[in-house]
Amino acid sequence: MSCRVLDPDLQTGYSGGCRDGFADGIGEAWGLARYQGEFRAGRKHGVGAKTWADGDQYSGEWKDDEPVGALTPRMLARKHEERVRIAAVSKPGQLVCRQVTIGSVTPDWLRASVVEANGPELVLRIEHPGNFEHRIRGAVASKGAQVRDQAMLWSPCK
Repeated sequence: MSCRVLDPDLQTGYSGGCRDGFADGIGEAWGLARYQGEFRAGRKHGVGAKTWADGDQYSGEWKDDEPVGALTPRMLARKHEERVRIAAVSKPGQLVCRQVTIGSVTPDWLRASVVEANGPELVLRIEHPGNFEHRIRGAVASKGAQVRDQAMLWSPCK
């Protein structure tokens, strides 16, 4: 994807307007969900429709990746799950893991420790970079490297 979309549900592909490496203008993004509508600086912003794999849909106004109108019951449940998950990985020193799929089916795991937590974003120190080369926000995830990433993409390691 040459234009970044910041919503973790929409990381597989993007087609549409692009500015400074981020989705901007009218476009379509897909991944765990699908969104068609307006973007600004990589975020859903303006009028658009997002449909999740379970069939739930929000159609209307968006501002900085957040819906402006009333949330559906499933959206409220997802928001609660997001808060719980972010809280579980947002402790400095916490060992966290992220699964990355290579190709269409090969799983690989990265392990990191949380250096700092800023709401939905983490500063991480890579402890184990996995068996393949990975990039996080353009930075190579090598052992000892510090990277910033979205908290929702990580889970406490077991």
